[in-house]
Amino acid sequence: MRIRAFWAEGFRSLESVHLPDLGAFNERLEAELGQVPLLLERDGARRAMLGLALASEAAGLAFFGHGGEDRLFDNDGAAALDEHNLALVRDRWVHAFACRAGDHLAGPAAAAGVRCFVGYESALNIDWTPDEIPDPIRPAFIELVTQTTLELARGVSDGDALRRAALGAQATVIAWCDEHPEQAMGLEITAQQLVARLVVRPGS
Repeated sequence: MRIRAFWAEGFRSLESVHLPDLGAFNERLEAELGQVPLLLERDGARRAMLGLALASEAAGLAFFGHGGEDRLFDNDGAAALDEHNLALVRDRWVHAFACRAGDHLAGPAAAAGVRCFVGYESALNIDWTPDEIPDPIRPAFIELVTQTTLELARGVSDGDALRRAALGAQATVIAWCDEHPEQAMGLEITAQQLVARLVVRPGS
């Protein structure tokens, strides 16, 4: 089983917050699932490259970048995934870590045969820059962001189960922010949104 990971450059929480050097994502997948994802980043994070990558065997797609109500954007600002190319992810799961990815794309994705589409409704609060994330909370924040991808890779597609899986890391982040409000920078809001605004659409 393989995973394609699409990293759209310019998403400021991507390289240093979600994964300081992409290594944390790789390490979790390899340690817990025995998988190393094929990464599409920078020049490779474009619509055409996504199509080529998904032409071969892949169990799912983890997308980390910018989103709109009905599309996920690539490095050029074009639609990497929208209603016109959802066939690329038919019979696969998709974790779209992007603003508004769950607003209007989730329904068509499920109807197009996506095994399970996970996105977020409305915009996510990202009022911090990557280098500002305090070291003590970084591991828990990485765990929170990556947990949904790992659960999807394990075959979980139930919304309540996906939310429960993220609650432990969410609680750690929020508790730390409550104890260190001067360093929180709104991370507790982001942590709340990553569970509360999670949109899960299993395929029909």
